[in-house]
Amino acid sequence: MAYTPKNSGYLRELLSLVFIVSLLVLFGFLIALGYNFSSSGVMGSQPQFDINASSIALIGTPGKAAAFNLTGSSINSLWASDTGLSLELHNNSGFHETYGIVGYTAENWGDNITCYSTSDCTQDFYINAIFTLPSYLAESADRTLSGSLTGDLTTPQDTPNGQFENSQMQLDIPVSLKLGIIHTGLHRAREISLFGTLISLGTCVALLVSVGKVQRRRLLRGLGVFVLWIFTRGQYPARRR
Repeated sequence: MAYTPKNSGYLRELLSLVFIVSLLVLFGFLIALGYNFSSSGVMGSQPQFDINASSIALIGTPGKAAAFNLTGSSINSLWASDTGLSLELHNNSGFHETYGIVGYTAENWGDNITCYSTSDCTQDFYINAIFTLPSYLAESADRTLSGSLTGDLTTPQDTPNGQFENSQMQLDIPVSLKLGIIHTGLHRAREISLFGTLISLGTCVALLVSVGKVQRRRLLRGLGVFVLWIFTRGQYPARRR
């Protein structure tokens, strides 16, 4: 078939249509990809437990990192540990593991502590605990782990006469951890969204590379108009008289 201006017009319209459809698909996959990654099983904020808590209850996913904060108060948020802190977990199916949460931490204050606060020298401190559960626990019939958080803490505490004294305490807090479910469907959705995003992006790039300079400018102009329409429509909604 001979190449005529009429056929050329059809080709330009077809390329523009494919380009716009690819962009729409790309935006759709990007939205799905962002949603899938935001819908993870990780807790948005780490749970906090006081050093004087009677128990600690956690939720963890096999193969994933679990975390929590241990909190207390001392002068200038100072603390130390001679033996460190350890988390021991076990279940009735034979699992038994001990995690080193905090290692030896020396006292970094001497006989005098300078308080920089104008109101209260006693400030909260936070000890971040992170550990990873083995992935084979996903097959365990026992969905609850038990154990304890043990170790020692030394903290400088204020006294009524304006001095301070070191307070030493031994921790032995019961811990329970409930195993969460690995969402295989979520991982599959992430893979599909990522694959679709790459294919759509590749299609758009291939169209821009394959066409001529004039057609490329038209496609990019159309892209600019399309993006501008999206932003202006979202920012300036239609008004009724």
